[in-house]
Formats: sequence, structure tokens, C-alpha cells
Amino acid sequence: MALNRSDFQRLAELRVAEAKSLLDQGRYEGAYYLAGYAVECAIKAYVARQTNQYDFPDRDLVAKVYKHDPEELVRGAGLEIALRKEIESDAEFANNWAVVNPDFSRRLR
Repeated sequence: MALNRSDFQRLAELRVAEAKSLLDQGRYEGAYYLAGYAVECAIKAYVARQTNQYDFPDRDLVAKVYKHDPEELVRGAGLEIALRKEIESDAEFANNWAVVNPDFSRRLR
């Protein structure tokens, strides 16, 4: 089944709502997992926005965004500079991102 940008945005919002529900119930591991999945879907929505409808996507980009690796997704989406700026300007965001991917966060600093 092919997914488009709207599908990924909807999935991201749904996973955030599900994560919040689990968090409210004290089910932290499930909440963490679904929150990570929401981030993945949001990044994929961003990548989909950059792809024209009839363009054949770059092979390397496809390989990067079909993974569940936050570092590869950020690279594939071309968001490394934006992520670095956000980490540098927002301490709370930096702490939260370090939970998502500690090694990558250290390399960005």
C-alpha cells in the first residue's frame, strides 16, 4: 500500500495520541515506542513533501527513509542542520532528542 504525505501526517498524529494515552496510564515503554514511531512518520511526511508526484525518487534516499533509524531518517530528509540548530537553541528539545538517539545527539554537538 502506497502512503502519501497526508497519510504519514495522520499516522504521526494518531501515534502521538496513542502514546499520550499509554503515558497517562503509566505504560511508559509502549508510550516511548509509539512516540518514536510518530517522529518517524513525521519525518517521512517531510520527505514525501519534497518528492514530486511523478518523479522517480533517488535510490539512496529511499534506502534511508525505509528504515526505522532516526539518524538515517534525519539525514535522508536533509534535516541535520535544522536539528542541530534546534538542539543548540532549546535545551529541553536537546534532552528529549538525546533520549531518542543518544549517539547521534552527541555527534551533533
